[in-house]
Amino acid sequence: MNPTTDQGGAHYYTQTGLPRYGATLREARKHNYLPSITTVLNAWPAGYLNDWIKFELLKARHNNPPDGDAAAPVIEGEDLTDAQQVYFKEIVSKSNAVRDAAAARGNEIHAGGEAMLLGKKWNRKDPSLKELNRWLEEFAEETYWTERSLVNLDLRIAGRADALIKTVGDARPMLIDFKGRSFDHGPRKGWKAKRYSKDVVQLAFYASTMIDPPRIANLYVQREGECPIEVAEYTDEERIKAFEMVRCVVAIWYHEKRYAPEVNHEEILKHMKEVQR
Repeated sequence: MNPTTDQGGAHYYTQTGLPRYGATLREARKHNYLPSITTVLNAWPAGYLNDWIKFELLKARHNNPPDGDAAAPVIEGEDLTDAQQVYFKEIVSKSNAVRDAAAARGNEIHAGGEAMLLGKKWNRKDPSLKELNRWLEEFAEETYWTERSLVNLDLRIAGRADALIKTVGDARPMLIDFKGRSFDHGPRKGWKAKRYSKDVVQLAFYASTMIDPPRIANLYVQREGECPIEVAEYTDEERIKAFEMVRCVVAIWYHEKRYAPEVNHEEILKHMKEVQR
């Protein structure tokens, strides 16, 4: 990887929380931008996600076997032929299309969840969103905010959290993160969402930016089909432990990128004065 660019949709923020999603690592260095928590977590072992990406690549290869010159054996130490290069690029493109479609679907679920919390229109024909709305109508009593940029200047990272809500029967707010995922189904456990170990780490970072850390929970939504959403609420002990992992993965990211932004105290002070006005 070129040390001045980022692959895989890296996101950055100003030190006052303004998004700079299109910025490169070179621009981040120039302007002292903060990496997002999702960007930093690219250094985290992805478990199910890596397995899924590999499977989609193999599936694309299986469903589209090479023919003609592209089918010739790949010889160790020799360059690929033009036909082989074209073929492999096509296979990678087909695999990436599946990944991109899943990401787009995740964005639809996030947008739908936010619209529900704000009382705006959402696609009521979408079976996955109908399940999410059923849970929110039953348990979400009040919405404090949605889609808020959060900054931790001690760690020098930022991020954008989905929503802070009040749930029925609990005065302590709950910070939620919508996750569009595939679900497995078994005869004993029923529907179970694919969880990643870094899910709680992301939420722990968001909670760290608040004076009184709220409860935290992932709301897993089946990307396709109707089944109840799965709620994973974490204990305070799990949140504290996960935040230690935030520190670790941030240190790894800084080391790999050879970049650690310095806090711009003048920028922060100017922002605080503007907010107080």
